[in-house]
Amino acid sequence: MAILMEGGRIPVDISGYQNDMMTFHSKDDILTMLIHLGYLGYDSERKELFLPNKEILQVFRSSTKGRNWTAVFRALENSRKLQDRKSVV
Repeated sequence: MAILMEGGRIPVDISGYQNDMMTFHSKDDILTMLIHLGYLGYDSERKELFLPNKEILQVFRSSTKGRNWTAVFRALENSRKLQDRKSVV
């Protein structure tokens, strides 16, 4: 979720989803359900999901304000800084 909230995209395989809200065999099934519910957008050419608008981004930000997410966002920021340094060299 942290990658999505920073404007990134995530590859997803939507082919296994059973189109019910009870059967989940993988993270792709859960993400596909969120696409069906409108919380996530899907780029069919690139087979990637993304946050479709600012309102949905706000919902995800509100749900991740707890301390459990602090380490995830710190790791994402450190990774981004490292990547920026490598692209300069």
